[in-house]
Amino acid sequence: GMGGGGKTTLAQLVYNDGKIDGHFDLKMWVHVSEDFSVRRITREIIESASKGRQSELVNWNMVQDKLKGQLQGKRYLLVLDDVWNEDRNQWEPIFLPLMYGERGSKILITTQNKNVANIMDMTSLYCLEGLSNRDCWLIFKRFAFGNESSSGNPKLEGIGKEMVGKIKGLPLALDL
Repeated sequence: GMGGGGKTTLAQLVYNDGKIDGHFDLKMWVHVSEDFSVRRITREIIESASKGRQSELVNWNMVQDKLKGQLQGKRYLLVLDDVWNEDRNQWEPIFLPLMYGERGSKILITTQNKNVANIMDMTSLYCLEGLSNRDCWLIFKRFAFGNESSSGNPKLEGIGKEMVGKIKGLPLALDL
């Protein structure tokens, strides 16, 4: 979905939901972004799993072995947020050690690029749609007027409705 559509927020809600804590032995979160680096992403997966920096990992084999060791015998949830790279071959060195996790491990990916979803062999794909103008207006009113149902000022409400029409249903644009 489009930037500002709530993908990361939804992933955070899943990641932080106490109901899933008992389901996974390990939870990891990595913000990938357009700056794709196999080493950086793998290192950040390790650091997220171990809750700290890993300065002793000096070569690629050590990095791969460390990740395999962390995941072996564990059911994990890995969130890869804001993924742009759609080259399956570049992802292979990251995915290889992930196969050492237990059955039931999950990888949740957020992306604006449908091609990324296609190359990842996803079992489930959810496309977030924008909010309706009605829902945007309800959220906007809560931000702008607090608990009041309206401002009491038709001119202000007209300006607000005009603003809501311009944000194209993107929840992040409402986060004033």
